[in-house]
Amino acid sequence: MSVFKRGRIWWYKFYFANNLVRESAKTASKTLAKEAEKQRRRELEEGYNGLSQAADELLGDYPLRRKASSVRYLKQRIAHLKAHMGGMMLIEITPDIIAEYQGIRLKEGALGSTINAEVMFALRLMGEIGDAVRLKLKRERRIRLPKNKNSGTALMQEEEAALLQAARVPVVIKGGKMDLKATRSPAIRPAIMPSPPGRNRQPRESKPGRLPHDTIL
Repeated sequence: MSVFKRGRIWWYKFYFANNLVRESAKTASKTLAKEAEKQRRRELEEGYNGLSQAADELLGDYPLRRKASSVRYLKQRIAHLKAHMGGMMLIEITPDIIAEYQGIRLKEGALGSTINAEVMFALRLMGEIGDAVRLKLKRERRIRLPKNKNSGTALMQEEEAALLQAARVPVVIKGGKMDLKATRSPAIRPAIMPSPPGRNRQPRESKPGRLPHDTIL
């Protein structure tokens, strides 16, 4: 470790991964300059971990502190992060990489709210490096997408199960006839159940010399 002064400002320099790091500590205090150097070293060391490794470490004890549904949701989000950035070191994930990821996920049909959650998880995995990326994205107003960006995406497992349960067709009863009133959801029943006999009315034909009520003159 080494700190030195240029004018009134202290700088630090050290070697990391065979590269010389020489940066301003942006302070006139030697003590604070040494702390800045230590923090910079920690950032570089964390950054040389891969995103996949950081994700696996997060998932290691996550089930101990969260509900099963939360664990399942996190695994789904991390699966997409690994698919597109799993081979990258944390230090390589820049604001532009995050913006590129957002575009890719939009093309895949993901909702803006889903992509926002994935980006937040990625920045969390990145630690202090993620904090710096977050601040830059926030300043550039690129950190969040509109929640309703994209539509028509596939339902999540929980949503699909809830809809299927709501639309469950009742068993055949009463002499082999289906009890329509037993259907769980009145709002869904018309879309999945046949209309009872006599309910399919045909539009009336207008008699000669008379106009239908809805005719516009």
